[in-house]
Amino acid sequence: MNLANRTAHVTFGVILGAAYIPVEFFVINKHLGIPFEYSWLYWIAAILLAIIGSEAPDFDHLYSFMTHRDIVSHSAIYPGIIFGLCIWWKLTVNDPLIGCFIPFLIAYSSHLVLDYFPNIDMRKLKDGELRIKEKKGYFLMHVPFIFKDKEGKERRTLGVKNTERWLLGNAFLCLAMTAVLAAASYFPNVPDFL
Repeated sequence: MNLANRTAHVTFGVILGAAYIPVEFFVINKHLGIPFEYSWLYWIAAILLAIIGSEAPDFDHLYSFMTHRDIVSHSAIYPGIIFGLCIWWKLTVNDPLIGCFIPFLIAYSSHLVLDYFPNIDMRKLKDGELRIKEKKGYFLMHVPFIFKDKEGKERRTLGVKNTERWLLGNAFLCLAMTAVLAAASYFPNVPDFL
């Protein structure tokens, strides 16, 4: 079973993003001050952002100067830009609708985590054993420059261990941004919080 494919990315991203929406809507912001008859707009926007977040790391397919699994697109850079804009929006406009972008960050993070598990042998999983097939080739993160590894060999990709660290580290950064954005969304006046 391949967890690093579009179906798995969108499915997990939407499920995790959609699971957060009621928390944001009912617990953190108490209906966001939105009249109930218009609340469906918030839900649809959040779901659409979750779909975009689940596919955003693979936008490297759209650019001819990037290779798939590019170190830029599969990092916390894009979510960091959105996070920065949301914090700026909270500090200047103080609008609770920034919580709508949290499903994007959650889905983006889930994409990076799923890329960590490219192939799982389902026959072994039935027997109670989780075995991940060999990670090589398309699993490795591509860098935009050539460098030499420890053996002096020229490379354009990170090794397996560094790719694993890169994916999980950036997924953690996305989740940390999610937590900060949720906290900023929860407090009605962020400057008092800081």
